[in-house]
Amino acid sequence: MESMRWHWTPLPHLTLKKVRVKHSAFTAEIPRITLSPQWSALLKHQAGIGLVELNNPQITIINAPPAGRQGQGEIFTPPSVTVVIKNGRLAMDSIPFSRIKNGGLNCREINGTVSSTADLVRLELNFTPTFAGNISLAGKLNPRDFTYSLALNSSNFQLTKLLAVKNDDIFIPLDSTINFSIQADGKGWDDFDVSINGELPDLAVKRLEKPARFDLAGGALRLSKNGNNMSIGLLDVQANEPELTLNGSIERYVPEKSAVPFWRLDLTAEETDLTAVGHDIMTVFADNEIARTVCNIVREAQVDEAHYVFDGPLADFNSLDKMLIEVDIATSTIYLPNPDLLLTRASGPIVIKNGKLSGDNLTAWLNNSKGTNGSVIVGISKGLKDFYLDLDIDADINELPKALHHLIHFPDFQTEIMKFHGAGRADGHLTMGETLDDFSVKVA
Repeated sequence: MESMRWHWTPLPHLTLKKVRVKHSAFTAEIPRITLSPQWSALLKHQAGIGLVELNNPQITIINAPPAGRQGQGEIFTPPSVTVVIKNGRLAMDSIPFSRIKNGGLNCREINGTVSSTADLVRLELNFTPTFAGNISLAGKLNPRDFTYSLALNSSNFQLTKLLAVKNDDIFIPLDSTINFSIQADGKGWDDFDVSINGELPDLAVKRLEKPARFDLAGGALRLSKNGNNMSIGLLDVQANEPELTLNGSIERYVPEKSAVPFWRLDLTAEETDLTAVGHDIMTVFADNEIARTVCNIVREAQVDEAHYVFDGPLADFNSLDKMLIEVDIATSTIYLPNPDLLLTRASGPIVIKNGKLSGDNLTAWLNNSKGTNGSVIVGISKGLKDFYLDLDIDADINELPKALHHLIHFPDFQTEIMKFHGAGRADGHLTMGETLDDFSVKVA
């Protein structure tokens, strides 16, 4: 310290100039510190500092403690003091988080106030970090029970400047600049709610050889934790590539008398380009039998709404029987592997439940023949033989014998149907099913 001087005006205070602090964990250089007394303490004939002003402080962290929960649950009593920071700088030569880039937490233009009493700590800070144009932070903490409330606003945030990417990472941030806000409320580490609103960063998902790119527009996320139970809520999360709007929730919870956690997913996608979504799903989950089965059935598609529900342990993700998928198709190509039926320009609602695909009031084309008012049931899980098709048909008579020959594998029927010849179109009603082992065809 270069000098220390007492001033009586405009109010009594002590000035410290060119203060340097060296510690095993940090160093600090502060050109000017102003200390003002705590007037309430003076009236009681006690000494105390009520206000500390740090002018142009420069703090360098040289040995940060490891990240973790050190001190959680320990009650501490802060002093009654207000600290004002003017144009501060922070350099993190030592970073306790392995996923943060070197220099990723450095900040400049730090301005704000931190005030504390025995029962409450308040802070209001503005600063410019290396990964954003500006961040404003305001919050409060009760040091006795560790309840807290925190609000953060960020502009021109760039996640790629903050996070370090490793070769085995599944989620990889992509270059994007976003604005968002965060509200966090909770008690300790195990009970909190965090809401994120605004724009979301673009990212790639790489689980196998190739990454799938997701260009996210924005929306709202809510992260909650209550003991061992955690959830993520999604509200109008929009993506430009692939095109979709996503709502719903993902929960991890532990039921009573269960030794393993369960997962509950309830997700709804609206106005979705399912062709692009299916391509990304296959890029990420090409080795997953369920992903291959569903994407093989519902192919090129525009979807008004799709709904996915799952509730069970992680092992049940390998069973289509444990899932509910509801899709309201605007237009699609649908392939039914048994009995090898390719439907184009299909529209209407379909449901995958208990390993079966079903639908009512469907419209679709088979080559040049159009089916309307259709109902279908098809077993798509292994071992299921269900097949039922009922629809009104506007048929191309020239194509009908070949189509029925392909679908119905009875030699006598195939021989007779190929003797039929005609031209033009005909209206009728076609019923097929009800199982692949007990197959009947009725045409009226």
